[in-house]
Amino acid sequence: MMMPDHFSQKLSDSIESANVEEGKMSFDHDAMVAFIGHNADYYVDVFKRLDGTGKKMSWNWAAFFGGPIWALYRGVRSYSLTKHYIRFALNPLAYAMFGNWAYKQMMEEELTAVERLDPAEQLETLRQRGGITLSPFIFVGSLLALAAITYVWQEVLNL
Repeated sequence: MMMPDHFSQKLSDSIESANVEEGKMSFDHDAMVAFIGHNADYYVDVFKRLDGTGKKMSWNWAAFFGGPIWALYRGVRSYSLTKHYIRFALNPLAYAMFGNWAYKQMMEEELTAVERLDPAEQLETLRQRGGITLSPFIFVGSLLALAAITYVWQEVLNL
């Protein structure tokens, strides 16, 4: 069932319009960018908003539509997302509403883990541990290719 555009816009606006206090993030901006990689500006802003409001909920359309694929793409370990919300593990709303928070939690764990390293090593280590991975797309693409080959094999070639 499709939601009316005005409803989804109001939902996004209400989540995005949270009153945010600047400067609440306790981690270095460069370190966060190094860990996040692609689309870092978006996530740094969302993480600041989460810290400013003290809430765990924000909206992420990619997480809503991608669910576990988004989590794997972003490297969000499943335990981070389901640690406190296990009953919502396969619910797309859980990914959409709590995915940013779970991603932030994982990022904070990784940033804390590299604090003892030399500053020169920190950013490189964060780049290696974070970022994005294309493996979920390769996996899903492989499954789709296998399904197509199987279909052609059985239906078209009658083998």
